[in-house]
Amino acid sequence: RTKERQHYIDELLKTGINLFVTGGQREKKLKIQEYAEYIRRSKISLNFPFCLSSFDQCKGRVYETLASNTLLLERRNEATRKKFVPGKHYVEFETVGDLKEKIDYYLRNDDQRIKISNEGNTFYKNNYSSYHFWKRIIDILQ
Repeated sequence: RTKERQHYIDELLKTGINLFVTGGQREKKLKIQEYAEYIRRSKISLNFPFCLSSFDQCKGRVYETLASNTLLLERRNEATRKKFVPGKHYVEFETVGDLKEKIDYYLRNDDQRIKISNEGNTFYKNNYSSYHFWKRIIDILQ
């Protein structure tokens, strides 16, 4: 885990928030089906965009979370903003305190959480899913 991600997780756990943390395919050797099921069953999924090469990137987890119709909370960064609209497709946070407040808010306000996750899911399906891609190709060829 990156130091940034570990810092946020450690601080959230100190607050007593109900947080499920597990490793991925490298750390815990999760099967892809298990990984996908964790995301699909979650109300909220966290992502940290920092790349070990010292820059932020829009990681695959962003797409996986939106495809799963789960609310994505991600540290504010320009890489994800280039592809998705914060507050509409996902929710940004800036500090541990901000993240904690947003987790609490969206767990108490299902309607807002569901609205944003649905918007993110619809945007994902309309712009990044293979079905939509092939539909565009067929429409162009016809």
